[in-house]
Amino acid sequence: MTSESLLNHLKKYKIIIAIAALAQTYLSYLLFHIPINPYLLLFVTIATPLSYNLTESFSFDLNRQKNYSFTFEKLFFAFIFIFLIYLASHFSKNEIGLFAIAAMIAVGYNFPLKTNKNSTFRLRQIKGLKVFLIAFCWTFVTVYIPINFYFVNKISLAIVLINHFLFIAVLSLLFDIKDLQKDKANSLHSIPILIGERRAYQMIRFVFAFLFMSTCLLYANFGKATTAALLLHMLFSYFVIFKFKSRHQNFYYTVLIDGLLISQALVVWIAKNL
Repeated sequence: MTSESLLNHLKKYKIIIAIAALAQTYLSYLLFHIPINPYLLLFVTIATPLSYNLTESFSFDLNRQKNYSFTFEKLFFAFIFIFLIYLASHFSKNEIGLFAIAAMIAVGYNFPLKTNKNSTFRLRQIKGLKVFLIAFCWTFVTVYIPINFYFVNKISLAIVLINHFLFIAVLSLLFDIKDLQKDKANSLHSIPILIGERRAYQMIRFVFAFLFMSTCLLYANFGKATTAALLLHMLFSYFVIFKFKSRHQNFYYTVLIDGLLISQALVVWIAKNL
């Protein structure tokens, strides 16, 4: 298998996304020193790429060529869905309700809603919504739900929620910049289309400045090593985004950008185990 073929498989089956969801949920447990729920951890790892695939199944492009025939992939996804139900059986009613909310938002983003006989409406048509919706879902699922039922420092939790939301928003914005021409062709009003590519990058720089300052506020509760790890990873992320942009877009976005969600958990784990 060539490197290009491997990258295409990683992208198609959302393998990096699955590992990133695992890493970010594990990071939440690490930061707040709470017991890991293996069922929840596994559920998020599997459900996140599945939700991406379901979302894509309702996209404009795929909707033009519907295929109702039986395939091995459909059988596989059916098995995965049953396994997710099994994992969810170990959750409380509150946890199931929260995950249901996240699922409806994630899948509903591309889901066509009939407004009349001749037209449909999708959440994706709302100007500039995509970045914030993705950031909300990731933050809600990988931070809020795992932490919500534990007694933790509320100020630190608020900062982590805001920082996580903004970090995911930045990564999502990068993908919108990449898809600028494609979104124009599909009449999608993403942020780079609304404000331009140059201003979108300026927005990312502003967000990083805010993240650096807000992360420093975590020192009192998280300690020197963890805070330093988060700050160093922020600098590394900034370097990857602005100084290490590869001409090979598939590698840059599939591995490097999505991989930042994995490396963040890794550096915190290293800091806590030194």
